[in-house]
This record gives sequence, structure tokens and C-alpha cells, in this order.
Amino acid sequence: MMRQHPFRRRRGLASALLVAALSACGGGSETGAGQPAAATAPPDATTAAGKARVAGRRTHAFDRQGITALAVARDGHSVAVASSDGRVRLMDGSASQELRLVAGPGKVAVTGLVYSADGRLLVAIGRDSGAQVWDVASGTRRFSLRGHEHALRAVAASADGAVVVTGGEETRVMLWDGRSGRLHAVLSGPTDFVDALALSADARWLAAGDASGRLLVWDLAARPLPAAAPAGTGGHAGANGALAGASTGAGLGARWAAPATTPATTPAASHTGAHTGAIAALAFAGNTGLLASAGRDGQVLLWHVGPAGAHLLHRLTGQRGGVRSLAFNPTATLLAGAGDDGRLLVWDVATRSVRHTVQASTRAVNVVAFGAGQAVLIAGDAQDRVSAWTLAP
Repeated sequence: MMRQHPFRRRRGLASALLVAALSACGGGSETGAGQPAAATAPPDATTAAGKARVAGRRTHAFDRQGITALAVARDGHSVAVASSDGRVRLMDGSASQELRLVAGPGKVAVTGLVYSADGRLLVAIGRDSGAQVWDVASGTRRFSLRGHEHALRAVAASADGAVVVTGGEETRVMLWDGRSGRLHAVLSGPTDFVDALALSADARWLAAGDASGRLLVWDLAARPLPAAAPAGTGGHAGANGALAGASTGAGLGARWAAPATTPATTPAASHTGAHTGAIAALAFAGNTGLLASAGRDGQVLLWHVGPAGAHLLHRLTGQRGGVRSLAFNPTATLLAGAGDDGRLLVWDVATRSVRHTVQASTRAVNVVAFGAGQAVLIAGDAQDRVSAWTLAP
């Protein structure tokens, strides 16, 4: 069971924990598990042919209202909240008090948030083509990441903030160097709008879900990425515009500095048919190789991702209707999901059975996340409300 957490509601209050990113949209067929993607990349939505193809696809308009994105600083001291009216607010670590307004209401809805590793910067993507980077302490905009030509729907970051990935209403996924803010790679493979992205904690695996129900996985370690783009050729960062905190030494950032011989521009695995509608949420369980996917078809699937590809493990049960958000707890023992029916479900990863169920809202729940202490589950709904529950042992 769950116990309602005694958070005090304030006007416009919204909150959540864990680095979280949201997205939305719709369409579906089948390729074998672990099979390589087709060598020919699909037409990009930014070309004339690509625009014609996109116009005929079963894409779904971005329709989320209320709370649309949530993120928690790595140290747990602050929580960022975004709403469909464009506001981005900063809350204290308990999400009980609003500290400041980072961005006021505007014409562009915010669709995703991620913090830098040191918690000093906040990346916000939205219904325009750029990612805005804000200084958390001052509330000022530091710089923008620009390279996409269409609205963004999904963002993800590695645990150390060294890698930031963006995608949206085109058939490209862009990888950014979190230390410099530069664009380092443009990945191909999606055949429709990119509605969900997830990175494993160490940035080894990147997963993307598109509006046609296709799941794609890239092995970023096995296939080194292209060297850093020359200054002025992609992305933009202002002075001191690093998204990550202190250097973590060897890793993906180091590989980016070396010339690439086998660019990771196409996915190592591609799957269609498992989902019959748009994939709206993806989540990796740390560095375990366990990936969860969910979508408008109401399915929640567990996958194992590794050098041999991505293999379907299990179809979870209990949900009713489309699923909009997924989150693993820090120890990867629980998986939470929320969606159109306003309920929260928490599955035991080991037994793959439902451990907790709660009717969180009379409206759709757009986002769910675990607190850093993993005993608290927080959800934001379409009415711009947030609720929190303490999970019983």
C-alpha cells in the first residue's frame, strides 16, 4: 500500500525527483530481437521528402497539459518543475516550497528537464527547436543548444551529466557534449517523431522510442562517436558553458576527443511490433542493462540490453490505458508507471508483479518519479497538481 505524503499544496505547486524527461505522440510491425537496423537511413523530417513522409504518418500532436516535466538535482537539494504554459519553477529538495521562478509563462510548452551533474545548470527543452540552459542559482539563461529544426519532445542525460541527448519532431537524435555544450553527433534510425529517450547511467546505451512504435538502441561505447565539431559548426555554448560538473576522467567524453573510425550513427538494434502505438516513455535501471518501455498502447515491457542487442524479457500487467511515464527507484528493485487513467502502479522488478496501486488523479498523470531516498513516489498530473506518497515496506 501507499501512504499519502503530507506535502502542503500551494498554488501552481508541482514537483518530482530523479532526473526525468517527458515526451508524447502515435503508430506500429516486427523485426527480430537484436537484428541490426537497415543500412539506409529514413528521410529526415527537415528535408522536402522527409516532410512529405512525416505529413502522412500517424503522428500524434503533443497534448500534455499541467505538469509536463520534473527533475531533481543529483544532491537532492532542489527540484525543477515545468508546466505546459512554459513556466519552469525551482523547488526545495522536499518539493514543499517554491524557491523561485526560473522561466515565466510563455508561448512554448516545456517538454523535458535535466540537471547538470553539479546541480548548477538546468537544461529545458520545449516546443521550439532549442534547449535552453539556465543557471539555477541566479535564474538567468546561460546559453542555448541549437541544432534541431523542429519542436523537441524528449531529453536524457547520463548520470554524470557528461552526455545530453535530445530528440523530437524529426527523425534525428542529437548527442551533446555535456562538458562543452557542443553538438557531437547526429544519430539516424528513427522513422517517425522521437517521443522518448533514455541513457544508461554510464552512457553506454542509448534508447529511443518513436511515434511509429519503434524501439532503437545504440551502443555508444562499441562504436566511437565522431570527434568534436569545430567551433561554430554545431550547437552553441556561452562562456563557461559546461553542462557537466567536475571531469570524471576516461569515458564517453574522452572518446569524443579522438578521431572516429566507425561512427555510431545507426542503431545496433531496432525493434518494431512489440509496441503497437507510440512509445511515450523509456527508463534504464542504472547500469544493469534493464530497460523499460511504455506507450499509448498501454503496454509496459522489460528488455535486456547488451552487446547481443535488445531482447524482450517480459510484458508487465495491471495498467489500464496509455502509459506516459516510467521511473526506476535508485536500487532498480521497483518500477513505477503512470498514465491516462490517473493511476500509479509500482512493480516489483524481481517478481514482475504489482506491489502498489493508487488512484493519484481524476485526470491523466504525466510524470512519475522516485525520491532520492526511494521511499517517496511523486506524481504530477494534467491539472498542474503534484502529489507524493510514502511507499510502505
